[in-house]
Amino acid sequence: MFSLKSKNQKIKLFFSLYFLFTTQWAIAQLYYTTDTVFVTASRVTAQIEKLPISISLIPEKIILLKTYGDLTNLFTGEGGIDFRNYSFFKGIATLSIFGSSSPQVLTLIDGIPFYSPTTGIADLGLIPVYRLKRVEVGKGAFSSLYGANALGGVVNFIRKGPFDLEPGRLNLSGRFIGGGPFSKFNTYLFHFLSGINWGDRKGFLFSFHQDRSKGIRSNEDGQTLGGGVSLAYANYLKLNFDVEKKEIGLCGPKPPQETIPPYGDSTATSLYDREKDFHYRIDGEVIYPIGGNLEIKAKPFSLATTTHYQWVDQYSLDTAVYSDTYQIKSFGGSLSLTFTKEETPFLVAFGIDGKWDNFWTHSYFYDMASYSYKDTIYNPKGEKFAFFLEGNFLKSPSLSSSLRWDWDKNFKTFFSPSLGISQVFPFGKFRFHIGRAFRAPTLNDLHWPKSGNLSLKPEVGWTAQAGFDIKILSLTFFCRRTKDLIAWFPDTAGLWRPTNVDQQEVFGLEWKSEIPIFNGVFFSFSGDWKNATQIRKEMVAYSDSFAVISRRAAFLPRFRLSPVLSFRRAQTFLLLEGNFTGDKVNYYPAYDSFPKVYMQEKRLPGYFLLALRLEQEILKRFLFTFKVENIFDVTYAEVFGNDISDRDYPRPGRIFFLGVEAKH
Repeated sequence: MFSLKSKNQKIKLFFSLYFLFTTQWAIAQLYYTTDTVFVTASRVTAQIEKLPISISLIPEKIILLKTYGDLTNLFTGEGGIDFRNYSFFKGIATLSIFGSSSPQVLTLIDGIPFYSPTTGIADLGLIPVYRLKRVEVGKGAFSSLYGANALGGVVNFIRKGPFDLEPGRLNLSGRFIGGGPFSKFNTYLFHFLSGINWGDRKGFLFSFHQDRSKGIRSNEDGQTLGGGVSLAYANYLKLNFDVEKKEIGLCGPKPPQETIPPYGDSTATSLYDREKDFHYRIDGEVIYPIGGNLEIKAKPFSLATTTHYQWVDQYSLDTAVYSDTYQIKSFGGSLSLTFTKEETPFLVAFGIDGKWDNFWTHSYFYDMASYSYKDTIYNPKGEKFAFFLEGNFLKSPSLSSSLRWDWDKNFKTFFSPSLGISQVFPFGKFRFHIGRAFRAPTLNDLHWPKSGNLSLKPEVGWTAQAGFDIKILSLTFFCRRTKDLIAWFPDTAGLWRPTNVDQQEVFGLEWKSEIPIFNGVFFSFSGDWKNATQIRKEMVAYSDSFAVISRRAAFLPRFRLSPVLSFRRAQTFLLLEGNFTGDKVNYYPAYDSFPKVYMQEKRLPGYFLLALRLEQEILKRFLFTFKVENIFDVTYAEVFGNDISDRDYPRPGRIFFLGVEAKH
């Protein structure tokens, strides 16, 4: 199922395994242990050492040190994760785990799904950074716990609550960050948080933030304004309300050299395209202890996002400025019965999940009959329902198994099993996990006017991983085969429609390590190497002739390396982080031999970035921050553009930030 294509690849894999295993053996005398609680890789709370899957934990201090207003740099240095940005500030950003596509990664906020049912992708620009307590990343198949879109993995953003505040008094904190390119001080971030924790019995938290940036290109400016309220009573009741307003420019890719688009300039494809979002969410958690370590947990939620797009057609002489409106409303929740006493050999959870989506849009679509745009209203809906069962046997060796049955209005049913085993030895831990997972067709795939395909099936894949962890090194081998990938192709009438045609095969290695050098100084080295192949049905003659072709998978770098040198003392935290990313490839159809069609290959070259980040605490009440990103002022792009001739989506050169945080 997973074959090496050449002798060179076999040699590279052999030496990679040899180096990593011998390094691991040389330091295996160090005892592996941790008591960190991880809540995403299980529907019951468990310790990391009991879980059989690759995990990354990003604590609050790292979140604040590495980010500047959005999640841009948060996942650098995390093996197995590819993070791609389309703009400088608060724009579209996507995640890939173990070589997956972005819609195959499920995004959660406090364990509650957070993604668009129309695209399957979460707008990470709507997540306020300053409110986050930690980020948990589970890598591998998670559909047996969370259902659709957890084929590559799960990212759970955990927010601060009232009980995370210092008890017995009013807590106040404010944070200001300013920066941008050295020639422009054009980005300003202000965050405020306040609350009271009455001795872990009841509490209140309020947060507010306002962020602004002019960007680095024309029409790349943006701003966000938002806040939230959180209430808690003991460990039985939590209630959260958040609201977010965002406006950003959609400048598109950088145009070809010496080419000025009709509605753009030398830096931007469009000077007119804009996006405005208004988002709110209400969610909560109710826990009722039954006794005998049994408890019932309910997690209801309701969220809505209204998006306005202003755009012009770059490919016609039509000078009109159009405005589309998209409105998404979702509500649902989960109800579970859990047995969670760690002293016993079993942890068990059984429950149901439900989610209802309502999508309404007023958009302008091109009408082939009249050769003009006509306004169109369509209102697709989605309904999902699922049962899940999870069991964890905690004796050595630890066993973890979960089953889930999903029913979806659009594709009926899906069954997701998984099985994992982990064994702790005096020198480390061995783990193995295998699971079946899926990505559901989006509402756009199914119901897009005149093009939707109601016969689509879910994308399906099996993912297996085996790993070994010791105190300063974690190594994971992973492989996955995914079939029925959804791609859009023209039919015999020239109308583009989604179809289940593609496949992907990927296998690779992920590693992460941290070595103490001397008191307070650590060196860490993480990254991944993967071999990903796409097997696609591609057009070879317009509209009526296709061929199945195997190629290197698009968008994915073969390797990522991140060496990090850190200095940690009670009042000082310094991080010098490198990030080496290999080249990426993409394919574009060429019609210069019409009706023959062939694929042109385009590459984004690899790059090395270096960043310096420093936090200094003074008098226990003030925290000063200094950051320099892309120290060597490297010119690079993370994301391909719309065609082979443009200059893709450039990332910023050298930028710096200064900040101060005050606490009371």
